[in-house]
Amino acid sequence: KGHVYGIEKDTGRVVWDTKLKHAVSAGVGLGDGLVLVGTSKGELIALAKATGKLQWNINLTSEILSRPAVDLGVVVAQTVDGKVFALSASDGAQLWMQERSEPALSLRGTSAPLAVGGIVLAGFASGKLAAFQLKDGRMLWEIPIAEQRGRSEIERLVDVDVQPLVVGKLMYAAAYQGKLVAFNLENGRILWSRDMSTYSGMDADSASIYVTDEKGAVSALDMNTGATVWK
Repeated sequence: KGHVYGIEKDTGRVVWDTKLKHAVSAGVGLGDGLVLVGTSKGELIALAKATGKLQWNINLTSEILSRPAVDLGVVVAQTVDGKVFALSASDGAQLWMQERSEPALSLRGTSAPLAVGGIVLAGFASGKLAAFQLKDGRMLWEIPIAEQRGRSEIERLVDVDVQPLVVGKLMYAAAYQGKLVAFNLENGRILWSRDMSTYSGMDADSASIYVTDEKGAVSALDMNTGATVWK
């Protein structure tokens, strides 16, 4: 219904409650003292983390369905029309925009962009994962996580809707009807890959990656080889 809350985590007490004009469709991103949410109208809204007071809002080109990211004073948001926006955390001014062509049919949702170490990682409905320079939007590399197969548009769906996962200098990415891929974050070199279809999140500890697939299975995979530890 458009409410954004700041809640004291030790007691559950509501510290602030901000009512927005539109229903929230994505959030919550945190960083640089901001709480960031997106709406189905394509509006990106920044609130003060301490008070919930509106700091700035900006209209992007289409619906926002994934959590915005913040790094080094830059807010990064992805819209359903295949665009990635970088905005100044201080006032919402647009710094750069990157666009990738999207297929006519895709899963409902987008990968949440990941901003880490001056690099922005974003997955697209084309089945590709791209890395951009945070400061100027220059593309560093682009890797296919899935390839379209089949005759029908549904069979050829290859959405990257899972947020990339970074562990040290290694990164892991996965796609619907595609693969789980491990590669070097700095140069994009693939270390290993295995067939896996997923559109939900994954996480890791010091030894294994944990991922769910489209059929409801939960798997633990060896971080260095991709071998199944258990399923």
